[in-house]
Amino acid sequence: MNIGIVGRGHWGSVYVRTLRNMGVSCTQAGKDWHGKMNHCDGVIVSSTPESHCEVAGMLMIEFFPILIEKPVCMHMEECRELLNIAKAQEAIVFSGHTRLYSTAWRSFKEKALKQGVKSVYATAGGPCKIDPLWDWGSHLVAMSLDLGFDPLAAHIVTDYESWPLKFSVNGKMMFADVEESPTPLEVLLTEFMDAIKKGEPDMRGLEFGVQVVEKLEAMHKKREAMLWRSA
Repeated sequence: MNIGIVGRGHWGSVYVRTLRNMGVSCTQAGKDWHGKMNHCDGVIVSSTPESHCEVAGMLMIEFFPILIEKPVCMHMEECRELLNIAKAQEAIVFSGHTRLYSTAWRSFKEKALKQGVKSVYATAGGPCKIDPLWDWGSHLVAMSLDLGFDPLAAHIVTDYESWPLKFSVNGKMMFADVEESPTPLEVLLTEFMDAIKKGEPDMRGLEFGVQVVEKLEAMHKKREAMLWRSA
């Protein structure tokens, strides 16, 4: 199998390194990607978030299975456009919400759901090239949704200094990143490649990623409204 990666930034390099460590052949390209993915079995869209809609849409029209790095888009209008294309093409589309593929997270989720999720406090931050809400917030929103908890009712903090990621349920249960083997990214890539081999339409990743964007957009608007009032 050969996996294409569109994007030469930090995460593009992480995908390349991880795939090669897994023994998987890969082809990386930047803005000149079109025409260079023809021999690939699937493509990872790891370009800038603002370009995800255009790149992912073109790849789906050409019938490539794709994995879109989070956030899948920066606007709900773009999300709806991608969903329409995915349904028309009966596509395979995963989203890069990596922490949901963590073995430790899945164990934490099972225990949290048995207990019942009544409150969520989550914080994360660190270096990023886009708004921390859309970068680190994508993880925290996705994790809340994965527990069936509305992120708008959660206490979520994202900035450049809240490090490392911490996720608390009911003020007692705490999840934090740990070293794992295989890594969450390796699990995600394995499941993506298994879906490619299976060859059946699978848009659950995109549909989930769209839910994340919907919540992020609502949180962004709420934050902007609060800043306007305070000003």
